[in-house]
Amino acid sequence: MSSAPAADNEATVVQASIRTMDPQMPRAGAMLVRDGRVAAIGDVEEVEAAAGTGARRLDLRGATVVPGLIDSHNHMLWVAMQDQLLDLAGCRSISEVQQRIRVHAERNPDGWIVSSEGWFIEDLAEARHPTRGELDAAVADRPIYLPRIAHAAVANSEALRIAGIDTDHPDVAGGRIVRDPDSGRPTGELLEAPAFELVARHVPAVSVRQREAALRAVQARYHAAGVTGVVDPCLTADDMAIYRALHERGELTVRTVMMPVVEPHLPDDDLDAWLSALPGPTGQGDEWLRTGGVKVFLDGIASMGTALLREPYPGEGHGCGTQVVPAERLRAIAAACARRGWSVGVHTVGGGAIDLALAVFAEVDSAQAPIAGLRFSLIHAYLWPSEQNIATAARLGVCVAVQPPMQTWVAPKLVARWGVDGAARATPLRAWLDGGVRIGGGSDAPLTPTDPLAGIWQAVTRQVAGHGVLGPEQCLTAEEALALYTTGAAHLSFADHERGVLRVGMAADWVALDTDPVAAPHDLRSAQVLKTCVGGLIVHDNL
Repeated sequence: MSSAPAADNEATVVQASIRTMDPQMPRAGAMLVRDGRVAAIGDVEEVEAAAGTGARRLDLRGATVVPGLIDSHNHMLWVAMQDQLLDLAGCRSISEVQQRIRVHAERNPDGWIVSSEGWFIEDLAEARHPTRGELDAAVADRPIYLPRIAHAAVANSEALRIAGIDTDHPDVAGGRIVRDPDSGRPTGELLEAPAFELVARHVPAVSVRQREAALRAVQARYHAAGVTGVVDPCLTADDMAIYRALHERGELTVRTVMMPVVEPHLPDDDLDAWLSALPGPTGQGDEWLRTGGVKVFLDGIASMGTALLREPYPGEGHGCGTQVVPAERLRAIAAACARRGWSVGVHTVGGGAIDLALAVFAEVDSAQAPIAGLRFSLIHAYLWPSEQNIATAARLGVCVAVQPPMQTWVAPKLVARWGVDGAARATPLRAWLDGGVRIGGGSDAPLTPTDPLAGIWQAVTRQVAGHGVLGPEQCLTAEEALALYTTGAAHLSFADHERGVLRVGMAADWVALDTDPVAAPHDLRSAQVLKTCVGGLIVHDNL
């Protein structure tokens, strides 16, 4: 049985400069919160009259209040596990990676050595993954597995041995076992899930108790960033059970939408059985925990040459990238989901993947029933969607999960490969909006930090260190950027009927800031979250 967190049911008048995100009443001076909902909102006199004499008063002394911020693409459970694993974040060289492995091995003397996801080869002086030999030089007699941002991993010789990956191991569809060009011997680098899962399946699972404790603890960091809700977009059945356990105990204070990730090569009968076993279809649950769409990986990422493009990568041996799922399987998955009332969210970075996903969506839409009500989505879709892509998405009601903070990280890599023009055309937020497509903002944490204010700043400025403003024609207004993390992300969360806006009857999810994100968006990089409230409960207080 599910349970909401213990709520503060005392009626409270919150007085502040409120940006409601409600076009019928964009600004307000106060709101009345009662039983976790907005009971009244307007000017101070109106709200005081509605509150009566028994309500508590909370004067935020001129702070700006906005609806609770929602991250539409955030691997919160992965982030929670960061502290349980080898941390390679911030390493500047392979020798530093080796040293951290040695220190971790001394502190944890048994079993596998496994890193968290949030580390980047672009931070390393060598700008590449370490080889199996370099990992062996750190620790040779224990298996080492270093996954990276859900699209790559590196393994040492012992881990490869356990997985049975040797020179004679066949290549895998949808992934790549990187090999020495002369000997054919695997280097330890494994690209995309079909390859790295060969090793990952042998890594011992962290205990359920540890995972629950980690998820419980990490929520405070999210609230400190003003986050009141997330879409966690790549979950197994075991992962979803962790969320349900916290929810049943009333310990889930970040409202969560769970996206189950599908094994793309499941036969049709097994696919139907898998869908039937899930807590679905899309939308099932309550305001604290509900099921979202089915997640499908169609391609990889640009920095590793695995994003599926329309044309070959310049001067490299990547071809057009990697198609993780054959078109016919994507079609079967999308059709099965639509028949059963499930939404589908497809990881599409490159233009080739965007073309294919939208073509499949259009086929399902015409062959079965309109999919607009299911809110099919593209995830990322930042490498050059065409005008036709945008028109098709708008026609089908397809929405897009965008991650403005990724521009800060990925743009220098795009400049190196495709020049300033290629980087400037990436992440075309203005084009999506002007084309009538609903978009919601996210971070893709742990790829970039959970920081919606940084996302709003990036969407407004498109500033990238060392490169200035990349693609000024794609900048959003401050209000549009705020909408990415409120109304837009609420739409992608299947929750726009209950949050994303501060109006009577909506959830009392709000954030108090020391900076007005609409009046002073350029100051958001140094802005402070003063209070965060979820369902009327103050979950972060820095005032």
